[in-house]
Amino acid sequence: MTTDNLLWATVGSLAVAGKTTANNLYYDGGNSRRSWSSANSLCQSKGMRLPYFNETNNQISGGVSSYLDGTITGTLSGGNYKNWFNTNYSDWQPLTFTGDYVRCVK
Repeated sequence: MTTDNLLWATVGSLAVAGKTTANNLYYDGGNSRRSWSSANSLCQSKGMRLPYFNETNNQISGGVSSYLDGTITGTLSGGNYKNWFNTNYSDWQPLTFTGDYVRCVK
């Protein structure tokens, strides 16, 4: 599949639309702004996880795209998480920051 393939997948008991990436990750349609722990819990409840920064389209062609704006990753360092917005932006935010969106992968 290419990064442009929209597909339906069953994740846990939910059927959700999403896309696949060049690194063969399925990602969901995106979710509201949350703290890192809330985002992590949300993804786990779907049988998914947060993408690592090196899996994003900021780092590799055809990687997971961000959702709307700054998006949370599972990449952590010193009480902060890495966020990204497509190929344009990345930064570190404190785990308690609630201004970034959530995208889950599997």
